Order: sequence, then C-alpha cells, then structure tokens
Amino acid sequence: MTVATLYEPSRYGRSLDQAAIFGDAALKPRLAAALAAAGGGPVVAPACVVVRIEGACIRDRGITIQRDGASLPLFETYRPADLYAVGMPGPCHAPQVLPDTHAYLLLTSSGTFNWGHWLAEDLPRFRAVSRIAAGRPLCVLMHGFVPAIDRRKIELMRALSERADVQLRLLRPDTAYRAADLYFVSPVSGQPGPKHPDALADLAAAGEALIRRQAKRWWRLIPVRPKRIFVTRRAARGRVPVAWDEICTLLQARGYRPFDPEGAPALEQVAVFAGAEAVVGCMGAAMVNTLFCRPGTPVLHLAPDSFPDPYFLDLAAARGHRYGVCYGTALDPTRPSQTTYVLDPAHLDRALAWLDGGAQRSAA
Repeated sequence: MTVATLYEPSRYGRSLDQAAIFGDAALKPRLAAALAAAGGGPVVAPACVVVRIEGACIRDRGITIQRDGASLPLFETYRPADLYAVGMPGPCHAPQVLPDTHAYLLLTSSGTFNWGHWLAEDLPRFRAVSRIAAGRPLCVLMHGFVPAIDRRKIELMRALSERADVQLRLLRPDTAYRAADLYFVSPVSGQPGPKHPDALADLAAAGEALIRRQAKRWWRLIPVRPKRIFVTRRAARGRVPVAWDEICTLLQARGYRPFDPEGAPALEQVAVFAGAEAVVGCMGAAMVNTLFCRPGTPVLHLAPDSFPDPYFLDLAAARGHRYGVCYGTALDPTRPSQTTYVLDPAHLDRALAWLDGGAQRSAA
C-alpha cells in the first residue's frame, strides 16, 4: 500500500562532453555505447514512493510476502539490472520476529554494502522518516557488512535525523527477519540508470545545513578546509593508476590537497566535499561523496579504459557538476573494472588543465 510520494518524476540532461574525455580516440565509441546501454539522455527519474507492507519477510537484501501459499518477491529489492544483483529470495524459514512495539523502515539496495552505493541509493531515502506516521516508534533497518563503514553510516544518519524517536538497527545478511509492519521506499538511483536529482539535491542541502549547525566543530577539525582536493585510493582497492605516488605529488604541486575518505569520519567527508571547488580522484566509491559538491563543481575521474562506466556521469548530470574523465591503458584484461592502468602524461596534463580552468570558474 502506497502511503506517501517522496518525489515526483524528474528530468535531467545526460550527455558526454567530448572535450572533457581524455584518452585514446578509439575509446570514445565504447563510451558512447556504454551511455546508450544506460538509456542515453535526457533522462527521466521515476517517482519515489513510500509503501507499507504487512507481514513482510526480509532475507539478505530481498523482501518477500506470503500470498496463497506462495512466496512473492518485491521486485525493487532484486532488480536484475543492478550492478550487484541479489538472488531472488525464496521462502522465509524460521525468521527472527521483529517486536511489534515498533514500525520499521528498511533502507537497502543490492549495493548497500558499498559506501558509495549506500550514499547515493539508500541514504536519500532516509528522508522518508518524516513522512511515516505509524502511531508507534519508528526503527530504521539496514544491513551490516563492514563494521567501519556501518559506523559511518550510523553517524551520518543520526546527524541528519529530524526525529528524536527514530532508532537504528543493523540486520545480518545471513539471517531472515519478519516484520508485521514494514515500510519501504522505492529506489531513487539505479545501477546504472537514473539518479533522482531532487533526492540528491535534498541530501546535499541537508549536508550543508548540518555543516552550518556544527560550524565551530568543523573549524576545529579542519582549520583550513581545502578548496581543491584529490581523493586518495588505496592500492588494495584496485583501479589505481601505475605511479600513483608520483601523480599525487604532481597534484599537490598544482595546489590540490589529498583527502582520504576511508580514514575520515562521515561528517568530515560531507564538510570537505561540500566546500570543494574542484575534485579529482580514481573512479570508485569514495568519489560518490561528490554528490555533496555544489552545482557547477568540476569533477575529474581517473579510470582504466576497460571501465567505461556511466554511473558517475549520471551522478554528475543529476547534480549539475562538470564531469571529466582521464582514461589510462588497462594492464589486466581479466579484471577490467579493478585493473591497474597507465595514464598517458599528455592526456593527464590536458585533463588537469581542464580541471584547473573549471576550478577558476567555480571559484568565480
């Protein structure tokens, strides 16, 4: 049963700026094909609604209900097109029963274990807590995977919460749960696919408001907030260019300060990206933090040419950012999305000149 519409459908433009793609010319047809496979542009992001489900069973990131002896899955929790597809859930055997002292809101998606996907796909739906009047305390459920990331998620949700009565609970992905009264919010972002610009804008605005409320704390944590940042990425995560240390030194010489989101509290990440005039970093989860950047901010991604993923193009288009990519030659074709790669110095130099110019326009 639909109980509220969180967002109406919204349209935005999505196209590749060929002048902001730096790499071998032979790559560009593959980029165009990847964009076409994602739906091309312009894009219509569908409406986002809050639904109430009675007698729901949660297993991993899937939801099922029992009807006439059959276990019926909620399609939005196992969308086959998602990057990390969750298998179709079957019958819910011997589940833990969640106490009926609370109503429950489940925030989950196929990529919820990943900080970036959670940030763009789950967190914007947290706004639904203000639209749920259940007549009892509300408990927000999410799946726990990596304790350090889970702590950052909880930190950010508590800081953003507008309701004092909201509780947060982590679920185990290997355990089934049954809830008599469960709320679920339809997706605001796809993998790949549309990202609702209003949902992301509201999250960015909430982040800005949070920074203003805690201004004294931020100035103590970050005495001089960097305006031009490069986002560091650890080699173990993959998708890092060869000679990354030398590239980092080059970026610092051009006035870009390093920032390691993996080692920073969630609230500090919001503050740093919200104040950035230009961002450069390896394409990956940490770069989803750019959704907190103001419209018009230039964002340059570094990536292997075996990874023409339009996900971040969609993110930039939905937020009104200037999107650029510098592609390097992939070294391991068996791991196209995680391989190391070699950046051509000429391509990188032109990409950084583009980023510097964008930073000057952003500051003006």
